[in-house]
Amino acid sequence: MDQHDLYLGLPSIVGKSQKAIFSSLRDKVWNQISGWNERMLSQAGKGMLIKAVLQSIPTYAMGVFRLPKGVLWDIQSLCADFWWHNRGHRKVHWIAWDKLCARFFEGGLGFREFRPFNQAMLAKQCWRVFTNPHSLLGRLLKARYFPHSSFLDAPLSSKPSLTWRSLLSAKPLMMAGIRWRVSSGSSIKALSHIRWEVTSNLGVSVKDWFKQVSEVNRRWSFPRRGWIKINFDAATFANETESGWGVVARSDSGQCLAWASGHLAWSYTHYV
Repeated sequence: MDQHDLYLGLPSIVGKSQKAIFSSLRDKVWNQISGWNERMLSQAGKGMLIKAVLQSIPTYAMGVFRLPKGVLWDIQSLCADFWWHNRGHRKVHWIAWDKLCARFFEGGLGFREFRPFNQAMLAKQCWRVFTNPHSLLGRLLKARYFPHSSFLDAPLSSKPSLTWRSLLSAKPLMMAGIRWRVSSGSSIKALSHIRWEVTSNLGVSVKDWFKQVSEVNRRWSFPRRGWIKINFDAATFANETESGWGVVARSDSGQCLAWASGHLAWSYTHYV
Protein backbone atom coordinates (compact mmCIF):
# COMPACT_ATOMS: atom_id res chain seq x y z
CA MET A 1 0.00 0.00 0.00
CA ASP A 2 1.41 3.36 -0.99
CA GLN A 3 2.21 5.77 1.82
CA HIS A 4 -0.19 8.39 0.48
CA ASP A 5 -3.14 6.06 -0.19
CA LEU A 6 -6.35 7.18 1.47
CA TYR A 7 -8.98 5.10 3.23
CA LEU A 8 -12.31 6.79 3.96
CA GLY A 9 -10.60 10.06 3.12
CA LEU A 10 -7.84 9.59 5.72
CA PRO A 11 -4.19 8.59 5.18
CA SER A 12 -3.58 4.88 5.72
CA ILE A 13 0.06 5.47 6.72
CA VAL A 14 1.32 8.61 8.43
CA GLY A 15 5.02 9.39 8.26
CA LYS A 16 7.09 12.11 9.87
CA SER A 17 5.71 14.94 7.74
CA GLN A 18 2.22 15.04 9.21
CA LYS A 19 1.51 18.58 8.07
CA ALA A 20 2.14 17.65 4.43
CA ILE A 21 -0.12 14.59 4.67
CA PHE A 22 -3.03 16.41 6.31
CA SER A 23 -2.68 19.47 4.07
CA SER A 24 -5.45 17.99 1.90
CA LEU A 25 -7.94 19.12 4.57
CA ARG A 26 -6.73 22.68 4.22
CA ASP A 27 -6.94 22.40 0.42
CA LYS A 28 -10.56 21.21 0.64
CA VAL A 29 -11.46 24.23 2.76
CA TRP A 30 -9.69 26.56 0.36
CA ASN A 31 -11.45 25.05 -2.67
CA GLN A 32 -14.82 25.65 -1.03
CA ILE A 33 -13.99 29.24 -0.17
CA SER A 34 -12.63 29.94 -3.67
CA GLY A 35 -16.02 29.15 -5.16
CA TRP A 36 -17.84 31.42 -2.72
CA ASN A 37 -15.69 34.54 -2.81
CA GLU A 38 -17.12 35.62 -6.14
CA ARG A 39 -20.65 35.68 -4.76
CA MET A 40 -22.33 38.46 -2.87
CA LEU A 41 -22.88 36.84 0.51
CA SER A 42 -24.26 38.48 3.62
CA GLN A 43 -22.56 38.00 6.98
CA ALA A 44 -25.41 35.74 8.04
CA GLY A 45 -24.86 33.62 4.92
CA LYS A 46 -21.13 33.44 5.58
CA GLY A 47 -21.73 32.36 9.15
CA MET A 48 -24.05 29.59 7.99
CA LEU A 49 -21.52 28.34 5.42
CA ILE A 50 -18.70 28.35 7.98
CA LYS A 51 -20.69 26.30 10.47
CA ALA A 52 -22.40 23.93 8.04
CA VAL A 53 -19.63 23.35 5.50
CA LEU A 54 -16.15 24.57 6.41
CA GLN A 55 -16.13 23.41 10.02
CA SER A 56 -17.48 19.99 9.04
CA ILE A 57 -14.69 19.20 6.56
CA PRO A 58 -12.03 18.20 9.14
CA THR A 59 -14.50 16.78 11.70
CA TYR A 60 -14.12 13.12 10.74
CA ALA A 61 -10.32 13.35 10.74
CA MET A 62 -10.41 15.04 14.15
CA GLY A 63 -12.14 12.00 15.62
CA VAL A 64 -9.25 9.77 14.53
CA PHE A 65 -6.07 11.87 14.64
CA ARG A 66 -4.70 14.76 16.62
CA LEU A 67 -4.11 17.05 13.69
CA PRO A 68 -0.92 19.15 13.50
CA LYS A 69 -1.20 22.62 14.96
CA GLY A 70 -0.09 24.15 11.67
CA VAL A 71 -2.93 22.51 9.74
CA LEU A 72 -5.53 23.58 12.30
CA TRP A 73 -4.15 27.10 12.30
CA ASP A 74 -4.30 27.29 8.49
CA ILE A 75 -7.92 26.09 8.42
CA GLN A 76 -8.87 28.54 11.15
CA SER A 77 -7.15 31.38 9.28
CA LEU A 78 -9.02 30.52 6.08
CA CYS A 79 -12.34 30.60 7.93
CA ALA A 80 -11.46 33.94 9.53
CA ASP A 81 -10.39 35.42 6.18
CA PHE A 82 -13.63 34.26 4.59
CA TRP A 83 -15.66 35.84 7.40
CA TRP A 84 -13.96 39.23 7.15
CA HIS A 85 -13.58 39.27 3.35
CA ASN A 86 -15.29 42.08 1.45
CA ARG A 87 -14.89 42.50 -2.28
CA GLY A 88 -12.58 45.40 -2.99
CA HIS A 89 -11.48 45.80 0.62
CA ARG A 90 -8.65 44.43 2.72
CA LYS A 91 -9.36 41.51 5.05
CA VAL A 92 -9.12 43.38 8.32
CA HIS A 93 -9.89 41.13 11.29
CA TRP A 94 -11.60 43.50 13.67
CA ILE A 95 -12.18 40.86 16.36
CA ALA A 96 -10.00 37.88 17.29
CA TRP A 97 -11.28 34.46 16.24
CA ASP A 98 -11.50 33.17 19.81
CA LYS A 99 -13.92 36.01 20.59
CA LEU A 100 -16.11 34.98 17.67
CA CYS A 101 -16.07 31.40 18.96
CA ALA A 102 -17.75 32.40 22.21
CA ARG A 103 -21.36 31.36 22.67
CA PHE A 104 -24.19 33.67 21.64
CA PHE A 105 -25.16 34.71 25.15
CA GLU A 106 -21.50 35.53 25.82
CA GLY A 107 -21.33 37.92 22.87
CA GLY A 108 -19.83 35.54 20.30
CA LEU A 109 -21.12 33.87 17.14
CA GLY A 110 -20.69 30.24 18.15
CA PHE A 111 -17.90 29.41 15.71
CA ARG A 112 -15.61 26.51 16.47
CA GLU A 113 -12.09 26.61 17.90
CA PHE A 114 -10.43 23.78 16.07
CA ARG A 115 -7.77 22.69 18.57
CA PRO A 116 -10.14 22.24 21.56
CA PHE A 117 -12.70 20.65 19.25
CA ASN A 118 -10.06 18.17 18.04
CA GLN A 119 -9.37 17.17 21.65
CA ALA A 120 -13.09 16.87 22.38
CA MET A 121 -13.63 14.57 19.39
CA LEU A 122 -10.74 12.35 20.47
CA ALA A 123 -12.05 12.28 24.05
CA LYS A 124 -15.42 11.17 22.70
CA GLN A 125 -13.65 8.38 20.81
CA CYS A 126 -11.90 7.39 24.05
CA TRP A 127 -15.27 7.18 25.75
CA ARG A 128 -16.56 4.86 23.04
CA VAL A 129 -13.55 2.56 23.40
CA PHE A 130 -13.92 2.59 27.18
CA THR A 131 -17.67 1.93 27.28
CA ASN A 132 -17.74 -0.52 24.34
CA PRO A 133 -14.72 -2.78 24.92
CA HIS A 134 -16.25 -5.57 22.81
CA SER A 135 -16.59 -3.43 19.69
CA LEU A 136 -14.25 -4.08 16.77
CA LEU A 137 -12.15 -1.01 17.58
CA GLY A 138 -12.08 -1.83 21.29
CA ARG A 139 -10.96 -5.42 20.72
CA LEU A 140 -8.34 -4.33 18.19
CA LEU A 141 -6.79 -1.71 20.48
CA LYS A 142 -6.89 -4.01 23.50
CA ALA A 143 -5.12 -6.82 21.66
CA ARG A 144 -2.43 -4.44 20.44
CA TYR A 145 -1.82 -2.04 23.34
CA PHE A 146 -3.37 -3.22 26.63
CA PRO A 147 -4.07 -6.98 26.56
CA HIS A 148 -3.71 -7.37 30.34
CA SER A 149 -5.27 -4.13 31.61
CA SER A 150 -8.13 -1.75 31.00
CA PHE A 151 -8.20 1.28 28.73
CA LEU A 152 -7.78 3.61 31.71
CA ASP A 153 -4.47 1.92 32.61
CA ALA A 154 -3.27 1.45 29.04
CA PRO A 155 0.34 2.59 28.41
CA LEU A 156 1.70 4.28 25.31
CA SER A 157 3.52 1.05 24.38
CA SER A 158 6.34 0.76 21.86
CA LYS A 159 6.00 2.02 18.30
CA PRO A 160 2.44 3.29 18.75
CA SER A 161 0.38 4.41 15.81
CA LEU A 162 -0.65 8.03 15.40
CA THR A 163 -4.24 7.06 16.20
CA TRP A 164 -3.22 5.51 19.52
CA ARG A 165 -1.02 8.47 20.44
CA SER A 166 -3.90 10.78 19.58
CA LEU A 167 -6.35 8.86 21.77
CA LEU A 168 -3.98 8.84 24.74
CA SER A 169 -3.46 12.60 24.40
CA ALA A 170 -7.20 13.08 24.96
CA LYS A 171 -7.65 10.44 27.66
CA PRO A 172 -7.01 12.93 30.53
CA LEU A 173 -9.85 15.07 29.18
CA MET A 174 -12.18 12.07 29.25
CA MET A 175 -11.09 11.05 32.73
CA ALA A 176 -11.73 14.57 34.02
CA GLY A 177 -15.38 14.18 33.10
CA ILE A 178 -16.18 10.71 34.44
CA ARG A 179 -16.91 9.16 37.82
CA TRP A 180 -16.26 5.60 38.95
CA ARG A 181 -19.37 3.79 40.13
CA VAL A 182 -18.29 1.06 42.53
CA SER A 183 -20.54 -2.02 42.49
CA SER A 184 -19.02 -5.37 43.43
CA GLY A 185 -15.50 -3.95 43.74
CA SER A 186 -14.03 -6.83 41.72
CA SER A 187 -12.04 -4.46 39.50
CA ILE A 188 -10.65 -2.31 42.32
CA LYS A 189 -6.97 -2.65 43.13
CA ALA A 190 -6.55 -1.81 46.79
CA LEU A 191 -2.88 -0.88 46.54
CA SER A 192 -3.09 1.39 43.49
CA HIS A 193 -6.66 2.72 43.28
CA ILE A 194 -6.95 3.74 46.95
CA ARG A 195 -4.84 6.57 48.26
CA TRP A 196 -3.45 5.45 51.60
CA GLU A 197 -2.57 7.97 54.29
CA VAL A 198 -0.95 6.14 57.18
CA THR A 199 0.73 8.04 60.01
CA SER A 200 2.70 6.75 62.98
CA ASN A 201 1.15 9.04 65.60
CA LEU A 202 -2.54 8.44 65.06
CA GLY A 203 -3.30 8.29 68.77
CA VAL A 204 -1.57 11.61 69.40
CA SER A 205 -2.69 13.80 66.51
CA VAL A 206 -6.29 12.67 66.14
CA LYS A 207 -7.26 10.94 69.38
CA ASP A 208 -10.98 11.04 68.82
CA TRP A 209 -10.75 9.54 65.36
CA PHE A 210 -8.38 6.84 66.49
CA LYS A 211 -10.71 5.91 69.31
CA GLN A 212 -13.60 5.58 66.88
CA VAL A 213 -11.78 3.35 64.43
CA SER A 214 -10.24 1.28 67.23
CA GLU A 215 -13.59 0.29 68.70
CA VAL A 216 -14.81 -2.87 67.03
CA ASN A 217 -18.45 -2.74 66.01
CA ARG A 218 -20.62 -5.59 67.24
CA ARG A 219 -21.52 -6.57 63.69
CA TRP A 220 -17.88 -6.67 62.64
CA SER A 221 -16.46 -10.19 62.36
CA PHE A 222 -12.81 -11.00 62.99
CA PRO A 223 -10.73 -12.18 60.05
CA ARG A 224 -9.00 -15.52 60.06
CA ARG A 225 -5.83 -15.90 62.08
CA GLY A 226 -2.93 -14.14 60.40
CA TRP A 227 -5.21 -12.15 58.08
CA ILE A 228 -5.96 -8.43 57.90
CA LYS A 229 -9.47 -7.19 57.20
CA ILE A 230 -9.99 -3.91 55.34
CA ASN A 231 -13.35 -2.13 55.57
CA PHE A 232 -14.21 0.66 53.18
CA ASP A 233 -17.20 2.96 52.95
CA ALA A 234 -18.16 6.17 51.20
CA ALA A 235 -21.09 8.51 50.79
CA THR A 236 -22.14 11.06 48.20
CA PHE A 237 -23.80 14.26 49.32
CA ALA A 238 -27.06 15.61 47.97
CA ASN A 239 -25.46 17.92 45.39
CA GLU A 240 -23.69 14.90 43.80
CA THR A 241 -20.45 16.83 43.40
CA GLU A 242 -18.94 16.01 46.78
CA SER A 243 -18.21 12.74 48.51
CA GLY A 244 -16.55 11.50 51.66
CA TRP A 245 -14.80 8.19 52.11
CA GLY A 246 -13.03 6.21 54.81
CA VAL A 247 -11.08 2.96 55.07
CA VAL A 248 -9.70 1.07 58.07
CA ALA A 249 -7.47 -2.01 58.33
CA ARG A 250 -7.69 -4.26 61.41
CA SER A 251 -5.75 -7.32 62.49
CA ASP A 252 -7.23 -10.69 63.45
CA SER A 253 -7.46 -9.45 67.05
CA GLY A 254 -9.44 -6.33 66.07
CA GLN A 255 -6.52 -3.91 66.53
CA CYS A 256 -6.51 -0.93 64.17
CA LEU A 257 -3.40 -1.08 61.99
CA ALA A 258 -4.06 1.78 59.57
CA TRP A 259 -6.83 4.09 58.49
CA ALA A 260 -7.47 6.77 55.92
CA SER A 261 -10.27 9.15 55.06
CA GLY A 262 -10.83 11.98 52.68
CA HIS A 263 -13.16 14.39 50.95
CA LEU A 264 -13.66 14.49 47.19
CA ALA A 265 -15.07 17.29 45.08
CA TRP A 266 -15.31 17.34 41.32
CA SER A 267 -17.03 18.73 38.28
CA TYR A 268 -17.98 16.51 35.39
CA THR A 269 -19.44 16.56 31.91
CA HIS A 270 -21.57 13.84 30.35
CA TYR A 271 -20.12 12.43 27.13
CA VAL A 272 -22.54 10.95 24.65
